Amino acid sequence: MRVLYAQGGQVARGDAIPEAYDALWVDLAAEDEKERAEAVMRQLYPAHPVAVARVLAVASDMRQSLLVDAEAVVFRLSHVERPFEPERQTVWPVGVAFGRRFLLTVPRQGPVPWLESAWRAVMRQNWLAEGADFALYHLLSAHLDHLQALDEAINRRYEAVQETLLHHPYRNLAPDIAALRRWVMWARRLTEPEIEVFTLLGNEGFHFVEAAHRPYFQDLKARMHEIAEDIQSNREGLSGTVEAYTSMQSNEINKVMKFLTIISVLALPATTIASIYGMNFYIPETHWSFGYAYSLAVMAGVTGLLLWLMKRRNWFR
Repeated sequence: MRVLYAQGGQVARGDAIPEAYDALWVDLAAEDEKERAEAVMRQLYPAHPVAVARVLAVASDMRQSLLVDAEAVVFRLSHVERPFEPERQTVWPVGVAFGRRFLLTVPRQGPVPWLESAWRAVMRQNWLAEGADFALYHLLSAHLDHLQALDEAINRRYEAVQETLLHHPYRNLAPDIAALRRWVMWARRLTEPEIEVFTLLGNEGFHFVEAAHRPYFQDLKARMHEIAEDIQSNREGLSGTVEAYTSMQSNEINKVMKFLTIISVLALPATTIASIYGMNFYIPETHWSFGYAYSLAVMAGVTGLLLWLMKRRNWFR
């Protein structure tokens, strides 16, 4: 466990919760025992058992667990390991309890890079002296940077698929589109529940945030909505990509079928003439010295006439 606390405009670091403080940030290590974490949480405020269970949850459940009472708001943030590798992604929850004078973070699998970045920044810049809500703002801002990186990775993969579809329509893109679609759906399930948290913190009537700091949280709310909308637009765009890919594949199949049809039509007259002269009946041309050349000439003439008609009707375009 590590503690940052502000007292009289000064910020200090410790290993235990001080008796007096103006603002406090307690970060529990992932290896802390559940009983110790529960005791620390109850030391900060009379937490409801359900709130304790939600904060200390170990399962990587993407459903949001937002609880609000008179003294604190409890929610979970999602940490994505390897956000740029959709095949190897793992999600771990970070429990957060926030009150007027305290902030508690409980990562269930550490270390969490964006939490560490926010912790160092708040400690270095003495931002905790501005209040626990200001520390929460920097924590959420670092978390949104993490989600933004995930969103940008999805955008790059989406643009790559679109580029390949336009320049190499013959390539089999079905596995890439299916993998990207699963990735986008997963990201949507990950980010959509957190919209409720940022909406609550950005509301005018949320009393745990100081009026001077409310514009910061409104900016976070707007950023969260932009990320969620961007992921949703990629999801909708993939539907159009699937339709475009299917249409292009159908066009390619139609081209092949058209080519085979033309070859069949061109070969049909020669086949018909050859089958006629192959019948077991008396045919005068078979006893004519020029019969062979005559039959070949008829085949070539009819085939040439068909070629001329096809070209005139622009069937070869």
